[in-house]
This record gives sequence, structure tokens and C-alpha cells, in this order.
Amino acid sequence: MKKIFLILLLGHVGCSAFCQGSWDIGYIEVDSITTKQIGESVKIDFKHFNAENEWTSKWVRSYVIPQDTATISFNGEEIKVVEKRMIYVDHGSFADQYLEIVDQDNLLVKRIYDTRLVEIAGDRLKFLISIDSHDKHSKGRDGKIDATVKEFWINKRSLDGLMIKI
Repeated sequence: MKKIFLILLLGHVGCSAFCQGSWDIGYIEVDSITTKQIGESVKIDFKHFNAENEWTSKWVRSYVIPQDTATISFNGEEIKVVEKRMIYVDHGSFADQYLEIVDQDNLLVKRIYDTRLVEIAGDRLKFLISIDSHDKHSKGRDGKIDATVKEFWINKRSLDGLMIKI
């Protein structure tokens, strides 16, 4: 009986030691975006300036590692955003990815966690986003103070693609 218990215990520990992490992030290149993605929750991946020269592999990590910056326009108001990617050695979670708005406010940080593709018109994509205000020292979605919902258009040529939850 002791031998069976020992075998089961060592088998479980050994199996756990060789397990891999998990990924729930998929990726759609900008030219592959279709009406099928309308209404889906997505994460915007802005174009990386040296994308053709620097990244040749076709896996999620190669697309999302660079923290690109971009400017989004809302009815004449422009905001600068930085991609914040939480990709770990053996796992990546869709919920951990966000855009952070570059702002001069020392007390708050504004983040875009929730983005939904709502329309495709030619070479432009329309998104609905929620801009969340957080306490400057909060981690993740903790410390959320306020949220504002906005719609805006982005030209496809400004994007590398979209991350989706799988």
C-alpha cells in the first residue's frame, strides 16, 4: 500500500513539474480581420515600425512583445496610448493586456482594458472602448475610479492586428 501511495505521489509531483502554462490569447493579422470579429472583445495591436525587418516568426509573443505607441483621435481630441503587454515565460492572459493613456496627471492613470470591434468600413475599423481611470498605484484593474465609453475609427494601415480571447 505504501508503494502505491508513493508511486501516485511521485507521479503527481513529476507530472506537475513538467506541465506548461496556459495561453488564452489568439491573434488576427490586420488583413485577416472580417465581419466575423464584429462584436467581439479584442485588444488593439498598433503597427510596429520595423515589423517587416524585425519580426519574422508567426506566433503570439512575436506580435505583442514590442510596446508600441500610437495616437487615437476622438472628435478632434487626440490621446497618446502605449501598449502594455503582460506576457510571461509560460503563459499569457487576454485580460492582462491593455493600452495605457499617456497623461500628465500625477494622481490617476487611464487604461483601456475593454475594446470591442463594432464596424468595418473599407480600410477602417470602428471600435468601442472603455477608458478606465485608476489610482496611480493600483495593480491591474484594482483601484478603478471612473469609466468613460467612446467610439473611434482607426485605419487598418495603423495596425498590425488584433488580439482575441480563445
